[in-house]
Amino acid sequence: MNHAILVAIVLGVTVSSAQEKRTEQRLEFAVASVKPAQPASGGGRGGTTGPCAGFPRLESNRLVARNVSTYTLIALAYGKRQCDVAARAGLISGGPAWVSTERFEIQALIPQGSPGYTAEDLRRGNAPPLQAMLQKLLADRFKLILRREMKQTSVYELTTARGGSKLQALEEGKCTPRPSPEGPKCGSYSLRFGLFSAFAGGNFDSFTYLLNLLLDRPVIDKTGIMGIFDIVLKFAPDERSALAELPPSPAQVDGTDPSIFTAV
Repeated sequence: MNHAILVAIVLGVTVSSAQEKRTEQRLEFAVASVKPAQPASGGGRGGTTGPCAGFPRLESNRLVARNVSTYTLIALAYGKRQCDVAARAGLISGGPAWVSTERFEIQALIPQGSPGYTAEDLRRGNAPPLQAMLQKLLADRFKLILRREMKQTSVYELTTARGGSKLQALEEGKCTPRPSPEGPKCGSYSLRFGLFSAFAGGNFDSFTYLLNLLLDRPVIDKTGIMGIFDIVLKFAPDERSALAELPPSPAQVDGTDPSIFTAV
């Protein structure tokens, strides 16, 4: 690869001490291939123009990322928030422009005996050994140098109303634990952009994750609510929504849907 450039990144995210300890153990992929992406290979998650392009898939014991940006890899390796949120809030900064603009093809073999994770676990920052392997890959192949610092940024806090939560927990058996292939998954969400609605069978961690996808700044869960719930939101995007730039769907032409803040 022709990008032997030192990259200085400032992260406004928290890395747990447990994750740092695993990193110190120098977990790494058994074999890894990193190549520049072909121009015609198409966009990944986040498109070809934004920094959050591409998203790795986990195929058996391999991690495969097509047309992925270095920015996406950094967000996955070190973050507890999805790449889009990190980009909107400026949680990752520094480094040359190609960190966000150039795309790569990556295939990496996960060592035998490693814990089994899903791509969603990686997306949510809940795969510490796999994240540590990505950190090692970034240091070795992209010459990443990381500097952590505190940063003040605007956030939304999700809190319970006066009198506490009145949500009814989902009945046992109404959702299936991951990674079962049958039925709605506990902690999963479904977002249909035509209606800007639908969230079912999720815990509050998943609900907060969905709000982070939808809003213009990070969302912090301060409710303390535990359990699995069936929640359906129907709302219209406004200027504070990350979806505000999308055209309205036919279901929204009457203008009756509330804002996401009212719906929540």
